[in-house]
Amino acid sequence: MNLGKLVALAAFGGVIGVATLFNGLDRLSEETPGLARLVPAPFSAAARVAAANRAAANKDYAQVENAAARAVAVSPMDRNAVGLLATARLAAGKWDDADAAFRLSGQLGWRDIPTQLYWYQVGVESGDYTLAAQRIDAVLRAYPDYPNSPALLAPLEGSPAGQAALVTRLVERPAWLATYAVPPKDAPVATLETRALILQTLARRGITLGCSGVKDLTTGLVDEGRRRSAQALWTAHCTRVPGNTLIYDAKFQALDEQKRSPFDWKTYDSGASSAQTEVQSDGQLAASVSNTSPFTTPILAQIVSLEPGQYRVRLKTDASAAANRLFATLSCGKSPQRNGSPPKGLTAEGQDVTSNGCANQLLTIWAAPGPETLVLRQIEIKKLR
Repeated sequence: MNLGKLVALAAFGGVIGVATLFNGLDRLSEETPGLARLVPAPFSAAARVAAANRAAANKDYAQVENAAARAVAVSPMDRNAVGLLATARLAAGKWDDADAAFRLSGQLGWRDIPTQLYWYQVGVESGDYTLAAQRIDAVLRAYPDYPNSPALLAPLEGSPAGQAALVTRLVERPAWLATYAVPPKDAPVATLETRALILQTLARRGITLGCSGVKDLTTGLVDEGRRRSAQALWTAHCTRVPGNTLIYDAKFQALDEQKRSPFDWKTYDSGASSAQTEVQSDGQLAASVSNTSPFTTPILAQIVSLEPGQYRVRLKTDASAAANRLFATLSCGKSPQRNGSPPKGLTAEGQDVTSNGCANQLLTIWAAPGPETLVLRQIEIKKLR
């Protein structure tokens, strides 16, 4: 086993509430529930903990170990006392002694966080992912908000066996499942993809989180240009699904629903231009768009995920006037872009666009100025080659 990694993992406790070992153990009693009860009252627990804290502040791990050892002598089956002794030995570099103490504390329950982290790393290093998942589950049940650190779960998420072990814990619906589905803003794309796969596995086993439960993760995938993964996750957990299509809401039925889905059209409304779903004269819902400004402006846009190749985009409308006023662009990035003169044919034979397969592909519908309100019935997109 890599002992350096054991020490590094033990230091994770500082983030969870146990002071980081190599930054001193001076905050142990304040931040860790139960440390003030390490030594039974008749033996002056507060004084012993205070002494251990002073020694920790000076990185005097020998004194910390002595205080913890006295607590264990008084109460040898107190999991917190044994865990503190093991942690102090680990901080002092006494690997074998620390391991012996952690073996004892590991038999005394699941609530001592440094003990669970130690055995988590033992499981990871030995390839015993069942053990690792059990121990990290114990930590996260105590601190359900902590899964937002990708580093803590990365060893399990990084292998199929580790992912399977995570699933066995998550099917029990622990409190941290909801947090697991809300990754931090700076999470790597690989973490988003892995969590999406794990949540899809849960859905196949009957554990679904609903639209709101997976919206943040789905949005993160969409923002990173991983629309296929996002669509698969959304379909697994949400009843309002986009379907296995190249474009979502192709008939413009949900322009007024305030982004209920990460796949919805984005509207670019201003005082002079707008796009909204309305009931038309035939009783059907469709998009009404207008642009009375002096400029050609984007009206609607949607993030898509198109394989490299040539595509034809065709827009069905009610008015012949739309033929010279509407066109589409396919660009890379989160903002609409167009180059050169507007192409023709979007509402007739269709307009051809080229995908280079980039992430964050944005399909944008533009409208040139004009007095008429245009009714958009449906957009179609198909691959040519």
